[in-house]
Amino acid sequence: MSTSANPNPDRWVGLVISETVRADRLEDYQAWSLGICEAANQAPGFRARQVIEPRDASLLEYLIVLKFDTVQNMDRRHQSDEYHRWLMQSEGLFEARSQHQHGEGMELWYVRPDEPVNAPPFWKQVVLGSCAVYPSIILLRWITTPLLGPLNLHPDLNLLISVVLLSILLTWPIMPGLSRLLRPWLYGR
Repeated sequence: MSTSANPNPDRWVGLVISETVRADRLEDYQAWSLGICEAANQAPGFRARQVIEPRDASLLEYLIVLKFDTVQNMDRRHQSDEYHRWLMQSEGLFEARSQHQHGEGMELWYVRPDEPVNAPPFWKQVVLGSCAVYPSIILLRWITTPLLGPLNLHPDLNLLISVVLLSILLTWPIMPGLSRLLRPWLYGR
């Protein structure tokens, strides 16, 4: 099977899946999840996966982001017999499984309305992203400088720590919160 060429390797499409796991099946879920993710690694056009583990032990909700180079390769993977066999093996593991949301690039940072709509215009994504990133960088510098300064770490290591913290904050709660707050502007006509 050939992989569709992606004219821009920095762009990707993704699938966000929310899975609320039954507490009594957590070990089974973890083994199944590892297997299905390893199988996805072999799919044509597969770029990466990100698993966000539950924040609260009382609600075992996992968020999985699967990234592919093209919509066609993503759809091919999710329509394959192998994928459907993996889904059949997951019977009884979940209390709930979300509808899949397709996204492209930064679009996955945005909380979308329940009804299907197109992505916000690119310029609105840039404005919202800038409004989220700039104050976050200032705040992180204000917090991390006194904490990391006495450790005399290499400047590149300080930067890496800040980037990791910024990525965490932007992915949750800043971008989802801002996109909810500004939903009428983001998705308005």
